[in-house]
Amino acid sequence: MKYTRYNYKNKKNDMFILFGTLLFIVVTSVLLGTLLSNMFIKDSKTIKNNTISPGVEANKNVEVTSTKFVALQCGYFEQKENAEELKNKIKSLVMPFSIVDNNKIRIMAGIYDEKEAANVIKTLKDNNIDSAKMVFEIAKSDGCNSEIIEIINAKIEVLTKLKEKDVKSIKIEDLKKWTLSLKDVDKNSKNYSLLDALKKYINELPNELTKDKVEGIYIYLYDILYKLKN
Repeated sequence: MKYTRYNYKNKKNDMFILFGTLLFIVVTSVLLGTLLSNMFIKDSKTIKNNTISPGVEANKNVEVTSTKFVALQCGYFEQKENAEELKNKIKSLVMPFSIVDNNKIRIMAGIYDEKEAANVIKTLKDNNIDSAKMVFEIAKSDGCNSEIIEIINAKIEVLTKLKEKDVKSIKIEDLKKWTLSLKDVDKNSKNYSLLDALKKYINELPNELTKDKVEGIYIYLYDILYKLKN
């Protein structure tokens, strides 16, 4: 009987070559796939970050560089009697204050943030009272200005609360302590003297504020805002 002779040595070498080829293909495919995946993921992330999604990505990286305060003016008079008449008329709606400017009298309906100012404007309009906005935009140019903004915001919040009919007084011991605890800022800052004066003014206020103190505080804050704006 005749047998076919196989060369097992060559067969073994062929299997190694085949295995090596397959391994090379698999490794190459994995590396190539990883490279392409990273490229697409990176591109996708870049596109996502450049896409403005209102309320999410857009606000995440946007730094607020200024704060706006709104003083509402309801009249500008030469005659004190006319100014006092309007002031008394709006007392049931707001806590007004007067500013003497160039021998004339401005009747103001308070100082607010933008949102609260819109609410007060509506209230005045509903009662047939005209008003005009005086906007004071304060730049957060340094730590000094940022602290001034924080203190004014806190003070306005207290004054707005006192405007409520059921509120007779508000204790401000915590506000005074917080103001004094604010970190030191550069004394060479442009508005350092205003910050220092503001802190002292807050500290000298009575521990419990009543409605009769509101007008004087508004006048002081208006003066600070006017100086900051100019």
